[in-house]
Amino acid sequence: MARTDFLGVLYNGAAGMGFDRELSMVDFPIDQFLVGSDISPIAERATDFRRGLVEWAPNTTETGMREPSKVRVEANGYEAAADQMNQLFLRNTWSDGLPVVPPTNERVDWILKGTDLPRDHVVGQIMPKGGIATVETIGVSLAMAGGRPEYLSVL
Repeated sequence: MARTDFLGVLYNGAAGMGFDRELSMVDFPIDQFLVGSDISPIAERATDFRRGLVEWAPNTTETGMREPSKVRVEANGYEAAADQMNQLFLRNTWSDGLPVVPPTNERVDWILKGTDLPRDHVVGQIMPKGGIATVETIGVSLAMAGGRPEYLSVL
């Protein structure tokens, strides 16, 4: 059970923990969660709750780590591409507004020279969502922050 306006947060949280965005969910508008509100709509959806708990099954049956699709930005020149990438990150709230360096394949490969570990080595989880951190995903983050290979061992 969730507020309708929180569904995006819940789906992203599930995806960050390695689950598919598909969830068994019964959602209600925010008014339903206010003190003194009429809660009869919750009882009216008892069948939806039962179905979600007993009958629901995800369409996706794959398990394990999934490789996220890469984002590609094309422009006339590096500076224009960097500007477009930063605007894309801001629109999608993927950054805090500080400039982001494009994590080109070459830059990430250079960053990964700071370790002997394989790219797909799982380092741990990224909280609060519990997303999976690999050497490569940490290298991409370091590249985007403008870091250098010798900083990788600190991260």
